[in-house]
Amino acid sequence: MPVYSNKVGIDGIIDLFHRHDARCGPATAGRIWNCANNSLLQPPQIVAVYVSGLELLVADEDHWLQRHQWAEEHLETIAHATPARHLLSIRGISPLWAAYYLDLIGYPPRFDWADQVWAYVGFDTVIDQSGDDDPNKRFCTSRRGDPFYRHVLSWMATLVAGHHPTFGQVFIAAEERGKGVWGAAIHTARKLHRLCFRLILDDRPYRDDTHPDDFARWRTYWLAYRQHRSKPKEHPHPGPWLPTR
Repeated sequence: MPVYSNKVGIDGIIDLFHRHDARCGPATAGRIWNCANNSLLQPPQIVAVYVSGLELLVADEDHWLQRHQWAEEHLETIAHATPARHLLSIRGISPLWAAYYLDLIGYPPRFDWADQVWAYVGFDTVIDQSGDDDPNKRFCTSRRGDPFYRHVLSWMATLVAGHHPTFGQVFIAAEERGKGVWGAAIHTARKLHRLCFRLILDDRPYRDDTHPDDFARWRTYWLAYRQHRSKPKEHPHPGPWLPTR
């Protein structure tokens, strides 16, 4: 069991959160640090019970992390031996994400068309209003499906947007219309999902007509745009995207 001394500090707290794929900034870490410093210490006998329990939890976590890693390695192998391999022709999709997508739709696909999958995972829209005559109708996703698959589709779209100009421009346009990061990810995910579903259904790779030079150029442009979105006062907008002619 790792032992964290009183020298862990704010940077150590941030690092701990990041190693567990959780978000944590200096402000949050500072509040955690202050709470820890202001907490009353428990008697040694009680601390010993807590430590023994934590040791079991950490050992259990290590076991399942190893199992998770083993499962993902096998999923990547499966992706190359199934129609999921066609998704690898889309820049930004890894074998693991391709295998997750194939697990969602099945092969042969369990669905007749792409929008059925969209509704199955809970991305279909419903009206959020107080009454039938409410003029201010607001649409939101139903979230009736498995959140894991919504996570898969959203992250696939985000990764592809960062590596492929076709999908990245869809992402940026949606974000600049005020949809926010995750709204833009969902918007891009629908376009990407329809393409992936068709590739699996037709058992063929993606015929990409993007100029080869544009992939490297887009990656630079995307990173510059993300910096602008995070700190617009420090990083100017990179300007409109101009593909290679």
